[in-house]
Parts: sequence; structure tokens; C-alpha cells
Amino acid sequence: MEKICHYCKKEIKKNQRKVTFKEDDDKKVYSELFFHVNCWIEHYNESLDTKVRAYAEKMMKQAIPAVKMAMEQRGMI
Repeated sequence: MEKICHYCKKEIKKNQRKVTFKEDDDKKVYSELFFHVNCWIEHYNESLDTKVRAYAEKMMKQAIPAVKMAMEQRGMI
């Protein structure tokens, strides 16, 4: 069976190191993704970076009104 990297869309050859991501519930396999090792690292880093950015934006949206109110109370703006 030919395995295609989910990240770069290139074939994973037999002698190449690979990562297999499988989602299942012991009865049925829902998805099975294959990656070259380096592609998995890139994919994971991008995913982590996206999550960190989203979290930072959420925190800033909550912090900005509080900071603005504190500055107004002190007459800074």
C-alpha cells in the first residue's frame, strides 16, 4: 500500500522513517495519517504555534478592557 505524507503530499518510501497517526476507538479506525518524520515535526510545530497565538489573542481581548479601565481611573488616558 502506497503511503502518502499528509503534510507534503509526497510518497513515503519503504526505507524512510515515518510517523503514523491513528484515531480509533478499539472497534473502528476513524482516520490514519502518515507523515515523514520531519514533516510531522513541522506539522506539530505549526499546530502548536497556531494554538499559542489563539490563546494569546484571547488573553489580550480579555486584558485590554481591564487595562484601559485602570488607566482611565488613574487619569492616564
